[in-house]
Amino acid sequence: DEKIVQVDVGKKDMSNGLNITFVRSDECPLDTSGEPICTYNGLEHQPKVVVTYGKDLVLTEGSDYSISYSNNLNASDGTTLASVTVTALDTGNYEGSVSRTFVIKPKNIAKQDSDDNTMYYSSLQEVYTFTGHSVSPVVTIRDSETGATLVDSADYTVEYVSEYKALELTDGAEPNSYAGQVTMT
Repeated sequence: DEKIVQVDVGKKDMSNGLNITFVRSDECPLDTSGEPICTYNGLEHQPKVVVTYGKDLVLTEGSDYSISYSNNLNASDGTTLASVTVTALDTGNYEGSVSRTFVIKPKNIAKQDSDDNTMYYSSLQEVYTFTGHSVSPVVTIRDSETGATLVDSADYTVEYVSEYKALELTDGAEPNSYAGQVTMT
């Protein structure tokens, strides 16, 4: 007598054996350990990923899983990191979800008018008339890439390092999407 035995193995748990690997892109190149290097640009960062189960099985977005991102707009502040979450679809062979974090670095305000990081400073005159008093000009800083005008004390602070000579711009309060320092004379 031959019997047929049906075994229901169920769905595979994504939290055990799923790997999320980041893929290099112009938006977020990878460092030597394979982590994305994203820099704040005013847009949501969504580094591309390859999802594998076990050693070699490549899963397919849309049939095996869906993908979502969170905290991926502003620069990471050390406690809040950007993340990508892979969630199994009900119609597939998997269940559960797995997340992986990545860092968005603040934009360096010191990189003025470069191709990849443009900052524009206005409201500064070349020469101020001597009055015998300190001159504290109003400074406007605009991120040419995002079009955003930075806010004094929120995005940057102004420190007059000499009564009459230099103006120093530094990154503002944390968390912040801008970092660095610029000295103007």
